[in-house]
Amino acid sequence: MYFWASWCGVCDADAESLVALQEDPEWQGVSFVGVATSDSRQDILESNKLEKKQFLNLIDSDGIVSTALGVDSLPATLLVDASGHVRYRVKGRLIGPSLMMLARELENISKETPND
Repeated sequence: MYFWASWCGVCDADAESLVALQEDPEWQGVSFVGVATSDSRQDILESNKLEKKQFLNLIDSDGIVSTALGVDSLPATLLVDASGHVRYRVKGRLIGPSLMMLARELENISKETPND
């Protein structure tokens, strides 16, 4: 889950990193979800930033979802496994070491056998 807002200038660059991961055949089957938060629905839609984020985006204009998941600054990225557990959290920019750790954790989760 990638938390962003229309007024967040650095969020676009981070979204591009996620789009690149999503397009990598190695991550086929991984769902990428953006959550536009702490922003009005109108500002989000008028910003045209949704077009740049080529993955499913939800609008959390009142911040209920971000607050419930402990997101207190933007951008923020949460890696949530199939059971709904937050496995990795990046607070701030998704660059360099943060992006490499996210990819590594994605790889670890993909190797796990789901519990039936």
